[in-house]
Amino acid sequence: MRELDLGAALQVAFPYAFPRLMIQRRNIVNVETKAGWIARAGIRGQADFYIMGAGVHVEVETKSAKPKWYAAQVAWRDRCASLGIPYVALRALPKEAPDVTITRWLEELRCILGRVR
Repeated sequence: MRELDLGAALQVAFPYAFPRLMIQRRNIVNVETKAGWIARAGIRGQADFYIMGAGVHVEVETKSAKPKWYAAQVAWRDRCASLGIPYVALRALPKEAPDVTITRWLEELRCILGRVR
């Protein structure tokens, strides 16, 4: 399954596992409209998602079973570390079923988020 599809599945499952938190996808947009306008949003390298709630902020990067890291993503991760912002990279495993991946990712997030639910 593609990283984008796994991320969408994570967004669907997340509220059931953590009803007191929100997960939001960050999108990077850089397109030219038919009218010739340039539309840009997002910061290159930013994490795919962020989790927030009362006093909670965690950056979440999702990766496929064959992950590729870009320099901008490494810089974002390092910047988060320098600011004390929790950052987690969730990776799919080769030949792992998508539902198993999502369940495992939720458990990994539970370990990071602790008692916040």
